[in-house]
Amino acid sequence: MQARHYAPSIIFIDEIDAVAGHRGRRTESESARKVKTELLTHMDGIVSSAKRIIVLGATNFPWEIDDAFKRRLEKRILIPLPDYRSRLHQLKGNLAECKLSQDVNLHTLAEELDGYSGSDLQNICRDAAMQPIRRVVEEKGPAALQQVNIQDLTINKHNLVHAVEKIKKTVSVEDVEKYNRWISHGGAS
Repeated sequence: MQARHYAPSIIFIDEIDAVAGHRGRRTESESARKVKTELLTHMDGIVSSAKRIIVLGATNFPWEIDDAFKRRLEKRILIPLPDYRSRLHQLKGNLAECKLSQDVNLHTLAEELDGYSGSDLQNICRDAAMQPIRRVVEEKGPAALQQVNIQDLTINKHNLVHAVEKIKKTVSVEDVEKYNRWISHGGAS
């Protein structure tokens, strides 16, 4: 395994629930069961290894992870939805290379976007940034983009309001309650 060879190493498995979900379900194929068993065996070797190897997994469905995997991933941390300061920081970061008009108030926008995830915020910023480009295409045609410096296009308050109307929260109140129940039953450490 390369992680041992290059230790200290970090192995990151995104959407770990896809490969570490509960075993023994009727819908689970034989090959999926074998992959999980092989992964568990390798994780045992990593944990018992004297070399420094850290295994990190990320998921939006922590309650779907099999108990054997949870034991090997001994530390569980819930990353909550971004608070006001985090939302403001993410908005500023996502719009850093964009020209903003005077009517844009990122502080007010950050307050209004309570309950939005980091990816929701990124999608809002991306959509708002595309609106001036779409306007050029609609008014002058696609060829006009070759003569326009994209960096000079300005994002205004209307662009952001339109993006917020179009892009809804992906995490519901029920989802937050489910995460809170998971935490209260010993899900996070």
